[in-house]
Amino acid sequence: MHSWRQDCCCGDCARTDPTARPGRLAEARLRELAEIGHVEVYRYRTLPVWRVIRLDKTLYVSVFDTDWEGHESATYKVLATPYGPLYRGWRRMVDAMVDDAERVI
Repeated sequence: MHSWRQDCCCGDCARTDPTARPGRLAEARLRELAEIGHVEVYRYRTLPVWRVIRLDKTLYVSVFDTDWEGHESATYKVLATPYGPLYRGWRRMVDAMVDDAERVI
């Protein structure tokens, strides 16, 4: 574990300092990226279990758990396949989360 930093995005800081805002550094970098390209970032309202990054028709999925944050877990690339339901299910779930989420970028 590292010492608390104001700009930390790991989530550990939020557990040690309740006033810290997790993801602050990550959001700052994404705002910079949005200045040169189309970027949308949403904060969903449910318990953070999944970390999902959607780039066009590709999903990158990892999981949050009590023992590790999303950036510490394996990331899986989920693609559409002609007869596979996994991508369609993830896409529906992400679309539903976005519909109910707060857009921050």
